[in-house]
Amino acid sequence: MKLSHRLEGDICVVHIDGELIREQAPEFQLYLIELLKTDHLKGLVIDMSEAIAIDSAGIGAFKAIFQEAENIKIGLAFCQLGGAVLDIIKITSVDVLIPAYTTETEAMAHVTKSEK
Repeated sequence: MKLSHRLEGDICVVHIDGELIREQAPEFQLYLIELLKTDHLKGLVIDMSEAIAIDSAGIGAFKAIFQEAENIKIGLAFCQLGGAVLDIIKITSVDVLIPAYTTETEAMAHVTKSEK
């Protein structure tokens, strides 16, 4: 799995490339939680366009990231979810915690509106 991010004003966009499975989940969780601590950050968008697999450890990482974001009042959203990854996100109801949008623009608009 490769992780990268960029800042768009006060929103961070994280790009996931590869599998978010047991071996990578702790690194992924730590990476995103550290990003959430960025000064003046208002939202985090998770671009899943190149995520090809996710397992229970990945789901657990998303739940922990959601909890941290809630605690520090930062909006979260997925964008460009598809295939089996989308199915698993929906089956596990992670999309109830972290809403999913078709485009990055829509996801960015959501996290901007959900500022607390």
